[in-house]
Amino acid sequence: MLSSSRCMFSLEIPENIRTIEGVTFYSCYSLRNLAIPSNNAEIGELGELEIPEFSFLNCLDLQEMFGSDAEIHNALKHRFDGLPIHKILYFQSYQPVTADNLVKAERRILPSQLDPTGKQPDCLGMTPLHILACSSIQDLALYQVIVEKYPENLITKDGWGALPILYAIWGNTPMEVVQFLLKSYQSIYPNYELNWSKMVETLGVAGVPTDVIQNLLDMQQTSFPGQIIDWETVLWNLLQVTDWHDSAVPIENFRFLIKCSI
Repeated sequence: MLSSSRCMFSLEIPENIRTIEGVTFYSCYSLRNLAIPSNNAEIGELGELEIPEFSFLNCLDLQEMFGSDAEIHNALKHRFDGLPIHKILYFQSYQPVTADNLVKAERRILPSQLDPTGKQPDCLGMTPLHILACSSIQDLALYQVIVEKYPENLITKDGWGALPILYAIWGNTPMEVVQFLLKSYQSIYPNYELNWSKMVETLGVAGVPTDVIQNLLDMQQTSFPGQIIDWETVLWNLLQVTDWHDSAVPIENFRFLIKCSI
């Protein structure tokens, strides 16, 4: 079973893994983005990565979206059907890609114009920018290419209502990447209001370290001081899931957020 996994939202499986135990994802309540190497793209077939039935039973975010393990499995199998840009960025952990390579790949896919699938969400509602923010490989140049070509990615919400900036902060991506995204919102969509309340609530429920939440709050104060956090709603919503079972909001997070709200 993965340790310290309740706040894990993205997981990339090494290429040499062929079998996963049924309890591996037991406490991965916040798991949303599961990266499967391209040579393991088919789940549960002979010679490919095998994921036992009911492995995702406690993956609450995935269950919320798909409703069952069978539907989750099916979605992961076909996630990138017809979405070449998503696929290139998703598998960069195993097949490194540079900004130049990405541009060349786009030209091969659709030489005369932008690949329209770069604006489309996958089955998780994620755009290429979401996938970049979830990746363990971070390259500012790739962000710059995607935002230049597909600025709409900045304000496209995934199936959980999350923007790419949330995953960048959640995953502690390099500050230069986060600052680039914040400045892109300011310059491209100056009137767009980020839902800071929802972002705080999501991080609180996930049980992330409090310094990650503090980073989010600092960014709101520094870059968007005119946009507010509805602390009353945030705390009330968190209180609804604060009980004694494993998936409850950690009490230290709740206490921290109470202090921040005062």
